[in-house]
Amino acid sequence: MDDNSLATYIPIYGDRIATRRFCSEYQRKGERDVQRQTLLQKLRRKMGIDKNQEESDQEESYSTRKHSKAYLRNNKLAVRKTRKVELGWIHEGKQQRKKNGGGTRRVDVPKEAKKSDILSIAKELFFPNGQSKKGKLEDFTCNILDYQEDDILEEDMTVGELYSLLKMGILRFYLCTKERKELTITELINVPDERVENDEPEEKNNFSESSNSSEVMVGPYTGEPQAWQLADTLPLSSDDEGESVSFNLPSTSQNFVSPVNQSFSNNSAPSTSTPTENPAPPDMGPVFVLSNLSNDEGNFVILGQPSSAHNLANPNSQPLTISTLPSTSSLTEQPTHTFMLPAPNVSSSVSEAHRNTEQSGFEVVNVSIILHRTKLMDELITQFKDPNILTYPLKFTFIDEKGADADGISRDVYSAFWTEFLDCLAEGQDMRVPLLTPKWQEEEWKSVGRILVKGFQDHGYFPCRLAPAFTVALVFGEHSVSPDLLFESLLSYISPEERDLVNKALLDDLLGDEHDELIDLLDRMGAKSIPTRENLKAELLNVAHKLIIQQPKYALDKMSQVARTTFAHAFRSQLNIVEMYENMKPTARKVLKLFEASPATQAESQSLRYLQQYVRGLDQAGLRKFLRFTTGSDVLCIKNIEVLFTSLDGVARRPVAHTCGPVLELPWTYLSFPELRVEFDSILSSQRCFDMDIV
Repeated sequence: MDDNSLATYIPIYGDRIATRRFCSEYQRKGERDVQRQTLLQKLRRKMGIDKNQEESDQEESYSTRKHSKAYLRNNKLAVRKTRKVELGWIHEGKQQRKKNGGGTRRVDVPKEAKKSDILSIAKELFFPNGQSKKGKLEDFTCNILDYQEDDILEEDMTVGELYSLLKMGILRFYLCTKERKELTITELINVPDERVENDEPEEKNNFSESSNSSEVMVGPYTGEPQAWQLADTLPLSSDDEGESVSFNLPSTSQNFVSPVNQSFSNNSAPSTSTPTENPAPPDMGPVFVLSNLSNDEGNFVILGQPSSAHNLANPNSQPLTISTLPSTSSLTEQPTHTFMLPAPNVSSSVSEAHRNTEQSGFEVVNVSIILHRTKLMDELITQFKDPNILTYPLKFTFIDEKGADADGISRDVYSAFWTEFLDCLAEGQDMRVPLLTPKWQEEEWKSVGRILVKGFQDHGYFPCRLAPAFTVALVFGEHSVSPDLLFESLLSYISPEERDLVNKALLDDLLGDEHDELIDLLDRMGAKSIPTRENLKAELLNVAHKLIIQQPKYALDKMSQVARTTFAHAFRSQLNIVEMYENMKPTARKVLKLFEASPATQAESQSLRYLQQYVRGLDQAGLRKFLRFTTGSDVLCIKNIEVLFTSLDGVARRPVAHTCGPVLELPWTYLSFPELRVEFDSILSSQRCFDMDIV
């Protein structure tokens, strides 16, 4: 085509030149392609390759690449046979990091891969050669969880189907591992009778493979031991194998579960009785733990939870777990008893547990009580409804706190209880008396009395904000309260302004506004007449008897029923009680005498002087907070406070208290007294300053 003919189609001259150049290059390229094909054909003939076979292979590959939907024909993901997935590792409820052998692994898996295939890949990744930091693969049960950490994957669901269903950029799965040694009690209870009678070998193999040391744990199990479960258990050691171990689960109430007897041995499967009812499970209450039971052959731990017993009778609830015990001939002679304490009847459950431990030859070493700090008062009252608790050594643990009880936490528990009690359920100013409340009846007030006794028995703790006249009436009866003590208790019961007004009225006649204020005070306290200066004190004594003795009389009587015997042995007279109040009342001078420090440098001596200056400036409430921060107790019931010096500086600088010592770690890097005062004020004003954050 000449230029004039082409101009009718492409009028611009430059475009015509570009078109001609493109066509000439394309023609030369076609010639090169022909040459290339010719050379390839010659090469095929020399290599003996059948062209027809090659063409059929090309057609087949093209047909496989060609997607049925037009918009997916160039989609590489639609053509690929594999997809990327992320794999993680969760061991005993905790996701493992890379340094522990976990981390996130991205791998290509076939689209047709199912749950079992992913499980095999995950085992190879996290257990190379069957080993990991957590142990051997055969020691764990393995499962695959989805990206929500739920076990909802169907066995026949493929990776490709999951991608199509979830529309996620990349799928994530978790290898979930748990120790094999733990068996659920609900599984043991639901063992068919045929298997028990036939003595199937599978059961005995499961129990014969138990390790040489294990623990007994009863309570809801979700992989990791929860805060209300006992973590520090004592192992059982064994020299002989092959003998049976018996578990007797006594019936605590017909409403929960009937007696269950289980015998684990190499020759028989577990035998259980059938629960009778399925009651609605009660709310999760505080934990009551019988721990560290021991006999002559060894020690172990028994753990119970008040609301866990319903799980035995309700198979649909969360299962309980119990670790298999090693087989020892000595344990065959002394059967193990596991006690579960249902919340609705804590008293009867603890009493029955105590009887069963005596019958089985075990001795209760201590009772561990695990509490919520936010619900401490209600939970502690519930636990102390059992009269036998006064005979047990107690150990306390706060949920979500790290502290281990070596007396410091126990002192803090009693201090926290009486602080909350006197702030929320007591009347008065400096000295207070219990306030009757409709929600507390006889059992609750007796429980308060047991808490008062137990704190004094174990740690010498007594709430000194309780009115002395009330305490004397509690121990010796109301007729033993002297008028002077009753009047002093009244002066501490009213506010400081009212106290000054009463003292002034006793010395001289009041006139004007002061007289009106006195009349108003007497009216608020329930006086029925206007006294003169001569009979004012007698009228005040009547009012004091009404406020301190008569109004809380029901609480006083119920507390006295459980506390009078113990305190009568400790205090021979009213004077002894007054002396106790005086000795336990914190003052700056007494607190300073508690400090035991050995400063080695001038900086340490200076920091100690700053601390002493700070204590001298505290009022009564500040001294109580300081004592509770350092010792766990807001009264003086310890002999000394050891002061150690640290080199903390900068952002990390702070005083650290160990209540179990008690020990106070004081930085020697303070350059002035205001620096120490600001840090101590900030700590003591915080709501979390009493939390146990150190193991």
